[in-house]
Amino acid sequence: MKKTICMITAVLLMALLAACGTEAPAQPSAEPSSDPAPGGQMVGGWQIYKGEAASLPKDVQEAFDEACAAKMDVELVPVALVGNQVVGGMNYKILCRQTAPAEEAGTLKVVEIYDSFEEDAGITMISAFNLTAYTDGTGYKPDPEPIDGGWGSSAGASYAVIPEEAQAAFDKATADLKGGAPALEALLATQVVSGTNYMFLCSGDNGGEFPGRYQQVVIVYADLEGNAQVTNICTLDSSVL
Repeated sequence: MKKTICMITAVLLMALLAACGTEAPAQPSAEPSSDPAPGGQMVGGWQIYKGEAASLPKDVQEAFDEACAAKMDVELVPVALVGNQVVGGMNYKILCRQTAPAEEAGTLKVVEIYDSFEEDAGITMISAFNLTAYTDGTGYKPDPEPIDGGWGSSAGASYAVIPEEAQAAFDKATADLKGGAPALEALLATQVVSGTNYMFLCSGDNGGEFPGRYQQVVIVYADLEGNAQVTNICTLDSSVL
């Protein structure tokens, strides 16, 4: 009888120890879902818009084609002309979508091209364009007067085809914007949230005694009910891109 009681006690003790060592059920993650949304986008992340190549001025397009032809390991699609600099020839900064090599496909890059006007143009630098730098804050204020020999904005020099739903969201969001709506140049990226965030490249005029054009990144939020509003405007500084 005592032996039986001891055995029962041992079994109960082992069961109790096993219960104490069992991990609690995993709690749901508080992180945004990474499940693909319609169209293959990742929920919560910015997705580069894979639209048609932008229309560049003829001389810039020729320089771009010459420079890219000499760099066979990289494939680039122009999104917008964002800067120019007069040197012994001309420097251009062109915002591009990289399509090859595979590990960098679908990223935005700032491509600097030098054209001497005497020899074929060449790529002098390729750097990443940081989308997150334009999601908060208001950015710098453009100088009223350009600096001799410095980088200047190429606002309004290039335009891309904008998807209909993105154009509609932009028009609705900027309809009552103080000073008027900026000119739309390109759609850079979208972000699926409870609705959609659109990141646009736009151009405007600073007016004043020395009027000049400049470019801005404008973010528009469109909800699921068809409403849209501007949530951030950040001015590009082509000299530091």
